[in-house]
Amino acid sequence: MSLWKISKTFSLKPCVAEGVSDMTGQISIDVDELARLKERLRELSRQKSRVELINVMYDRISRASGLNEVIDTILAVLLESVGGLNLVLYHFRDGIWYSSDIFNRKEESTRIDDPLVREVIEKWRCVEIDGSSDPELQKLLPENCEYLWVFPLIAWNRVIAAVRMEGMLLNTLNIRGDLETFFRYAALILNNEITSYTKLSRALSLARESERRFRETLENMTLMAVLLDCDGTIVFCNDCLLDASGWQREELLGGSWFETCFPLDERGKRSYLAALADGNLELHQEHALRTKAGDSRLVSWNNTFLRDSFGRIEGVALIGEDITERRHLENQLRQAQKMESIGTLAGGIAHDFNNILTAIIGYGQLLERKVQDDPELLQNVLPILTAADRASGLTTRLLAFSRKQVILPRPVDVNSVIFTLEKLLKQILGEDVELKTSLWPEILIVQADSNQIDHVLINLATNARDAMPDGGLLTIKTTRQDMDEEYCRYHGFGSPGSYAVISVSDSGCGMSEQLRQRIFEPFFTTKETGKGNGLGLSMAYGIVQQHNGYINVYSEPGNGTTFRIYLPLESEVMLSPAPHPATVSSGGTETVLLAEDDDSVRDLMKTVLGEAGYSVRDAANGIDAVRLFEEHRDDVSLVILDVIMPGMNGKAVYDEIRKIRSDVKVLFCSGYASDIIYKKGVLDDGLNFISKPVSPQVFLKSVRRILDSGTPAG
Repeated sequence: MSLWKISKTFSLKPCVAEGVSDMTGQISIDVDELARLKERLRELSRQKSRVELINVMYDRISRASGLNEVIDTILAVLLESVGGLNLVLYHFRDGIWYSSDIFNRKEESTRIDDPLVREVIEKWRCVEIDGSSDPELQKLLPENCEYLWVFPLIAWNRVIAAVRMEGMLLNTLNIRGDLETFFRYAALILNNEITSYTKLSRALSLARESERRFRETLENMTLMAVLLDCDGTIVFCNDCLLDASGWQREELLGGSWFETCFPLDERGKRSYLAALADGNLELHQEHALRTKAGDSRLVSWNNTFLRDSFGRIEGVALIGEDITERRHLENQLRQAQKMESIGTLAGGIAHDFNNILTAIIGYGQLLERKVQDDPELLQNVLPILTAADRASGLTTRLLAFSRKQVILPRPVDVNSVIFTLEKLLKQILGEDVELKTSLWPEILIVQADSNQIDHVLINLATNARDAMPDGGLLTIKTTRQDMDEEYCRYHGFGSPGSYAVISVSDSGCGMSEQLRQRIFEPFFTTKETGKGNGLGLSMAYGIVQQHNGYINVYSEPGNGTTFRIYLPLESEVMLSPAPHPATVSSGGTETVLLAEDDDSVRDLMKTVLGEAGYSVRDAANGIDAVRLFEEHRDDVSLVILDVIMPGMNGKAVYDEIRKIRSDVKVLFCSGYASDIIYKKGVLDDGLNFISKPVSPQVFLKSVRRILDSGTPAG
């Protein structure tokens, strides 16, 4: 039985003995004290429970992380501690009021429609509504709700949130003061989360904007762009990459870079990904981009690591430029530079060798005339001249390759050249090789030396015959090709214009890419020793270049070879027949000034001219030649000038002596034509020229022809 019941029982019993009244009073006092103690204990118990509850509330909210979790924790703690029909928390962030309740309903608005909540926020004080005592106030409350409280959450002297509590009687629970303390603490935590969330949201917004601009930049750039994660998965690619590769975006995104555009074996893939993860991936790479069609494009890639906020590598951005055409042009340029260097070397060698041959042939022919009556000596001299002639042919081919061989172009019809040469080509090819020609129906007029074009076609036919040892078919075809800038850029050669095209195709064994790259190099041959000197195709290359044309070769092993020659077309002009040399005498008595820096050649020419009756003044350089001419200006009928001489070249000497006497006649000679006299190897009109080596008979006829002409050179 409780103390309250004991006290009540004793106070109702009557006193039956003496002295009992004093005891009864004492017991009554003790019972009342016990009652007060009991109430005090209950109050302490309630306070302890509230303290424990508040501590639990503080602990739970302290452990919450993130704005949404803090809001959910505040609502959950309040619901568990004080109950209620509904709890709603309003908070302000970035100009917007957001609300959440215990039913996980969330709303947002620029203003709060609830007048009670607005009042709390504006006046910074709690609002209490008791609908049970005032029917008018009941109208402000939700259905089945008699009590409503709205608490402000204040942090740093501003209301940052409000909590609307429906359906609980806080005075009865006697924890209003504790809740106000809790809300002050919750306000600080909530304010920190709102601030952090706002900063994070703004940072995220900036990051998204930055990413948008970054993606927009990548998308609109003219270079290829692709983003890979650390597994090599494609997470982004721009239109430029799609255009170059032929893939669709949905085919690439989420797929492996190594299985689509950059095929690698398993070992290569592991090596690439390891270098990416370690940050050791080369920042600049050149590798092939495989297209959907299976082709390859050479791409120069610049790699940039993608890192997170802690500096850890998340992937790599690849920015690529298609350098296929550039590399092709660079290879062509290197090939052209190599051929030009070889040509310069070959031309220099041929020039020096021609001076030697001039002396050998000249003195050999002089010796031949003197030993005509001695068959035994003559038999020894003739092989010398034969060997010298063969050497002369060799230097002629070297000069043709170096584009320093003199050509005499005139308007010719390409079809006529081939038609005239057809019979000779059949004899060269033999019975085992069939020759077919297909000529363009219209005339194709070019400025060309027909003899040189003959040499080119003969060399190509000979090369084709050797490629078909068991017989085959050789086809020569002429067409017209109009080349614009796009055509030239695509094929990697040429200048815009109209061209006559000569195609020479055989059905032979073809050649590899390695052989094709070297086919026009002088002395390069795949034939057995003694069956070719490797100058035929190099000479053809030089002649075509000298005619401002182009020559290309297309070949694959087992599929034959096609050479195509492009010669610039001329407008239709009257075709003139080739000139026929007139018969002239070779001797004379005139005075000739000879300027030649090679002693052996100078002595030979002086001897030949002297034996023919001419009076000779000779000089070893251009300066002496000008001095001698000035001394004998009235006596000299002809000046013979070597093109290349120390101190003053032949053209400079010519200009000086023309100042002294403008009607002087001049004959130029050289192992090759100087660029001063010739433009791309073409002889200027009016300048007389003979090339070395030259026989005494041809030399004397040239001298006599110029002396008998009515106009001076130049």
